[in-house]
Amino acid sequence: MNAIIQEYKGILRCDHYGCTNTGSYVIGNPGGPRNVTYIVCEDHLKLVVTEGNALFPELAGLDARAQAAEAAAQVAIKDFELASKAFEEERAGLEGKLERAFVLIEQKQTAIDELEAAVVKSAVEQSKAGPQASQAEEEPEPTKTPEEPEGKKEVSAAKPRSGGSKGGKKKG
Repeated sequence: MNAIIQEYKGILRCDHYGCTNTGSYVIGNPGGPRNVTYIVCEDHLKLVVTEGNALFPELAGLDARAQAAEAAAQVAIKDFELASKAFEEERAGLEGKLERAFVLIEQKQTAIDELEAAVVKSAVEQSKAGPQASQAEEEPEPTKTPEEPEGKKEVSAAKPRSGGSKGGKKKG
């Protein structure tokens, strides 16, 4: 069914019997012959719509349901926009933290590189100074232990000899 309601720009009167108003809308197949179209004024179009709603109440609620669905869609869109905004803010914060972490890593790597350069420089200077200088540094001086005072020396207890007799003879 291709019948639609379109605005009518002509000067013909309303096709409803007895109406003398100028037609404002045309009901019919677009581009079809004039004898199968119906030209109506605004008052009679409202009457047709009202009568149609009374005859088909399930269709009358379509507009209200469509408006409710549109309102729900608008709420969902706003929720999505808020969530997107929160996500972008969190992402920006994390990107900032990541950037600061990379700066800290770079600073620590620079410090490590400087320490490595100092160690290499020290090793080169030591090798230029000669092997004796490095041996002197490597061999630590023996540490002196404090000696015990002479008056407190330990005396070992004499152990008796076992198995011997006081005579010079062996038993035989």
